[in-house]
Amino acid sequence: MDTKEYQKNYRETHRERFKEYQKSFYKKHKKEVNAKNNERYSKDIEVNRAKKRAAAIKRKYNLTQEEYKTLIDSVGNKCEICNSKSNLCIDHCHKTGRIRGILCRRCNITLSYIESNDVKKYEQYLKNSEVKDKEPLR
Repeated sequence: MDTKEYQKNYRETHRERFKEYQKSFYKKHKKEVNAKNNERYSKDIEVNRAKKRAAAIKRKYNLTQEEYKTLIDSVGNKCEICNSKSNLCIDHCHKTGRIRGILCRRCNITLSYIESNDVKKYEQYLKNSEVKDKEPLR
């Protein structure tokens, strides 16, 4: 048995003891451990962001990176409402979970707000404000 196999076997058979060792090591060397982790993650910050985003898309929408890229490309890499190319989001139905398309963050938030509120009240408010616009200000 080589060293790696031995270490793996030891960790598996002495799981609780190993956890205690890890905790005590972290308490003693907290600053060094955090500094090392920060250095490692800051070097690859863009890679880590991309990995986190890919994992979130897979978890929320069950889409692989290739499927997501195909979806974005199918709409011309822009919002389907306003044609913005920044801050693109996956729009989905909150009731069924079905993906509807690609929207920019602004349109996606607006759409979700419209869905959850009575739009007629907003339309009435805008009509009333048009009347007020014709009246002189004091």
